[in-house]
Amino acid sequence: MPCTVPYPAPAPCRTQGVRGAADTPPASGHVRPFTLIELLVVIAIIAILAAMLLPALNRAREKGQSIKCLASIRQLAGGQTMYRMDYDDYYAPSRYGYFTTPKKVMQNPEFLAPYLGFSAGTDMNEIMARGGVFWGCPSWRPAVKSRTYTGYGQNMRYHSNGDSVTMVSYDESSTTMPFYKGSRIRHPSKRALYGDATNWLISTYREGNASDQFNFSFDGSGRSADPTRHMGRASYSFFDGHAESIGAPNAYLYFFKPERL
Repeated sequence: MPCTVPYPAPAPCRTQGVRGAADTPPASGHVRPFTLIELLVVIAIIAILAAMLLPALNRAREKGQSIKCLASIRQLAGGQTMYRMDYDDYYAPSRYGYFTTPKKVMQNPEFLAPYLGFSAGTDMNEIMARGGVFWGCPSWRPAVKSRTYTGYGQNMRYHSNGDSVTMVSYDESSTTMPFYKGSRIRHPSKRALYGDATNWLISTYREGNASDQFNFSFDGSGRSADPTRHMGRASYSFFDGHAESIGAPNAYLYFFKPERL
């Protein structure tokens, strides 16, 4: 039987050296590590990019929070509209019972609760626990959640703080307020009803009160209004039921001097 000669194996692949030099062996696959300087450069570039992107991300987040806040404050105005339909055109008071004997204070959310997803008779403790539109501004982050300060203030001059449902005018020597009907409100599309605030009220008791402007101080010294909460703007709803984002320089006028707008 003839002997079969195996086909010769190919020669191993080698890398040709330069200019006729002897063949060089293949690379070992070793990767040179970054030097400290190169690593610091990469970290610096990442830090610069983060510094450029974070402000834009924060603005986008704050814009979303402003939109949510505006929707909530619009619902509060809608709750007032439904309340007026049931109560002969009267607005729900900002607070009630403070001057009664015995004192039994009810806050504005307790009056509006049946119109905004709560059952009739729901008290402030349950409203606080559930939150909803009454604490509807995600930018409002108080250290302690209060049954009085919800992040929104009310135009109390046209939004009674009285102790009698029969009151139709206020006593200049007291702090009690009238119960207003919608038909009595002048400039309803320009007069703010609710607004971003650090207190439960924004307006003062009497037209022309010296503390009106103080309530809208932009440096944070004012006791109630928060006109720069959303990137120099604030959310307001109006007596006619609509809501807007208002720039800080004009916020004062929407509460106290809408005839100037």
